[in-house]
Amino acid sequence: MLCIFGAPLQVRSQPPSANLVGTVLGTAASPVPGIEITAKDPAGRSVGQSVTDVQGQYVLKSLPVGQYGLTLDPDHTGYRGATVVASLVREGLTVNWTVSTAAVAIAAATPAAAAGQEFFALGSVERIIVALTFVLGPTTAMTLGAAGGFGQHNPSFSQ
Repeated sequence: MLCIFGAPLQVRSQPPSANLVGTVLGTAASPVPGIEITAKDPAGRSVGQSVTDVQGQYVLKSLPVGQYGLTLDPDHTGYRGATVVASLVREGLTVNWTVSTAAVAIAAATPAAAAGQEFFALGSVERIIVALTFVLGPTTAMTLGAAGGFGQHNPSFSQ
C-alpha cells in the first residue's frame, strides 16, 4: 500500500500579460535609435524599459494588462520627450511616436496586430489615441488628447 501525504495543491493563475511595442520616427519619417521608453504603473513604479534599435523600434515584453504611464526620454539626442497614458490590452498595444527638436513628442496608439502578424504593422486601425504634453514650467505640465474609433467597435480596447 502506498500513501502520499501533503498539503493541497494551490494553483495561482498569472494575470494576463501582453507586449507593448512601437516605433519612434523623426519629423522626416526617419527611424530614431537610442530613445528610451519607460512604462510606469499607476503607483509610479517602473515596470518596463526599452531603448529603440536602429529601425527606431522598441518592445516592452510581457507587461501585465492594465494602464501605464509611458514616457519617451530622448536624453542627449536633441529631441523633446513626452509622457502619455496607455491602456495595455490582452492583444497588446502599439504606441508609435514622432519626435522633433521644436515640439514635444506625439504618440499614436492602436491595438497590436493579431497573433501571427507583425507587431509593428498597424493593419486596419479601429481606434487611435493621440496625446500631447506641454511643459509649462518646472513643476507644471498640461496634456491634451483625442481618441477616435473607426469601423467596427472593438470591445477589448474599451475602458
